[in-house]
Amino acid sequence: MKTKNTIGEEIIFKRRDGGEVSVLFYPSRKPDSPLLVDIHGGGFVSGHHYSDDKLCSFLNNRLDINVASIEYRYAPKVSYPESTYDCLDAVQGLIDDTEINFNRNRIFLMGHSAGANIAAGLSILLGKSMDIRGQILNYPFLDAYIDPETRPHHRYSIPSFNMKLLNMKYYPNKNSRKEPLASPIYMTKDQAGSIPDSIVISCSMDSLRQDAARYVSVLKEAGVFVEHIEYEDAVHGFIEMVAAKKINRVWWVGKTLVTKQSDLYSKAIDKICDFITERL
Repeated sequence: MKTKNTIGEEIIFKRRDGGEVSVLFYPSRKPDSPLLVDIHGGGFVSGHHYSDDKLCSFLNNRLDINVASIEYRYAPKVSYPESTYDCLDAVQGLIDDTEINFNRNRIFLMGHSAGANIAAGLSILLGKSMDIRGQILNYPFLDAYIDPETRPHHRYSIPSFNMKLLNMKYYPNKNSRKEPLASPIYMTKDQAGSIPDSIVISCSMDSLRQDAARYVSVLKEAGVFVEHIEYEDAVHGFIEMVAAKKINRVWWVGKTLVTKQSDLYSKAIDKICDFITERL
């Protein structure tokens, strides 16, 4: 069924604990097409797969591939690592449902911010058991262990006190914050070696930009193909905000910077589409 005026069809799968996880599915026009899994951002405390509807619809039409956008639970309802396992259960549900037509050997993972943390975690969990064709991480949050106050602050970035609050809510156990699923930057070399080809997008005006650079270094040391693109003057969340036509509503971004984000969005989307197309 379609809900909240989305273009995607809502499909419900069972979680491992007996609960349910919702997926918005955007089918390709061609049989046996690849699947792109989209995982929204929101700092593990907010966001919704409905918010990525326009982005998912656009990629579905432009690339003519299947797209699945996952709605996972977040704090304070759950804590680490439940959001990652919600998404894992959704991916497994998609694979196991034989009535859903897509190529099980051509799956891509894409996440934004906290969703990129989840996507990177899924690559660790699925890397050796499945042929994940590629992962796309947009301005990823990949280190929950580091003190947010030590991160470089930029005018348009996430304030350190906000990140501290998010960490406390989703990662209440400080000892777990350095685990690879919590902070993929700390994965082992063996785990890194099973990560698929990757593209990592970061923003110059983002306090998370160092996470992207450090993660790319880990992948390169493990011999994994990875392309890192940092967009000058880009603000955190620019891809989703422009796609959803909400960039103009962000009060702290001036008119000139809003226009810049739209231009950078077009460049980033071209890169993402090229990355996927080259691996079809």
